[in-house]
Amino acid sequence: MMGNANQFGLQNNPPADADRAIRDKSESLPLFRPLELAELPAVLPSALEFVPPSRAVLVTDQIRSAISRQAAEDLVLLVSERCEALAIVLIGEQTDMATVLHAGPVRPTASPSLFSVQADKAELPEAELGKAESAKAQRGGKLTVGKQPAESRFSNSRLARGLGRTLGQICADRGIEFLQWATSWPEESSAGDSLDKGWPGVWPEEMGFTKAGDLEYLAMDFDTSCDAMTPPEGVPRKQLEVRQVNVEDSMEMAELSDLVQATYRGSMDCPALEQFRTAAQIIDGYQSVPTYAPDLWMTFHETSANRTSANRDKDSFPIGCLLMARHLGDTPSDPSVLELVYMGVVPEARGRGFSADLLAVAQQCCRRESASRLILAVDKNNGPARDAYFRLPMKLVLRETVWVRNTTR
Repeated sequence: MMGNANQFGLQNNPPADADRAIRDKSESLPLFRPLELAELPAVLPSALEFVPPSRAVLVTDQIRSAISRQAAEDLVLLVSERCEALAIVLIGEQTDMATVLHAGPVRPTASPSLFSVQADKAELPEAELGKAESAKAQRGGKLTVGKQPAESRFSNSRLARGLGRTLGQICADRGIEFLQWATSWPEESSAGDSLDKGWPGVWPEEMGFTKAGDLEYLAMDFDTSCDAMTPPEGVPRKQLEVRQVNVEDSMEMAELSDLVQATYRGSMDCPALEQFRTAAQIIDGYQSVPTYAPDLWMTFHETSANRTSANRDKDSFPIGCLLMARHLGDTPSDPSVLELVYMGVVPEARGRGFSADLLAVAQQCCRRESASRLILAVDKNNGPARDAYFRLPMKLVLRETVWVRNTTR
């Protein structure tokens, strides 16, 4: 059931013993209860007021995508008992990782929000309307959003700790070992009232997350004026062999894992992530998302000019890999958007301009299937990669901080 935490051992009205099991030993922490999908429209707008419009759009798009894929059961919705905070987590099937789409305070309203089933019919799938009727009946037709006396409000840090503890319990029950979360950069956060203070930084840290890096999201639109078949001026074409990865071949996947691990050495792209995920685990994560596109996974091998088929393995040296994903449009006729989810070059081959060749192939993939845009994310501290991307040229569209948490530690 959408947002139903009962499957994780949580209850809408937990008994006193369950309360004590969830609360911190040294202090009473706020409890979080499951939120039904039918209740979400009454809470979400007040929660997203705390984030920049770009992040709010991403969150709503990801929720809509889960519903359209008929994967609403992958969404876990949690709200604090006094409706002061909301969390939205995406947990896929057959994976040990989950993504926090949003977590944070809910802005108090001047009066309780009336929960109207009729008002939400245009936005909710038919299957969810029965839940909406049930939720309305159980709550007497109204849902209180965030309005509590000032003296009874929990602080941001205590709300975050309570949410972190609840998520830890859910992850333990579901076998989730790794959580990831992207928030706006602190300098983009709003400030002013007491609820905004410390947002968003205090929430990830109090919930047990570690900062992995500050990312810049870049995009490049394709049109007839862009010649994607030619590498940037001044960068000679290298003698590279491009091989598509056969993801059904266990040996090839093992070789890919070793190659990705090799590209991590000395990497400037979120180096802290190595403490949390191996190359194999990251590859598994790429395969567990709806945008997974195995036909766009490639490895690159430097070859000699006079190599023969007999000495192919001897004369070819793997220098890097390119893993891409595909975002489909709302309708079959809409052009796709390709995402460069990982590009890496081994240390021995760095500084020789290979990134331009890998990016030229990425652009060729976009041209081949008439994709409207190429998107990617890069660590703001990864100067060489940023330089290569901006030479394409790509444009900055969004900045976010990535947080990670190992739930088994």
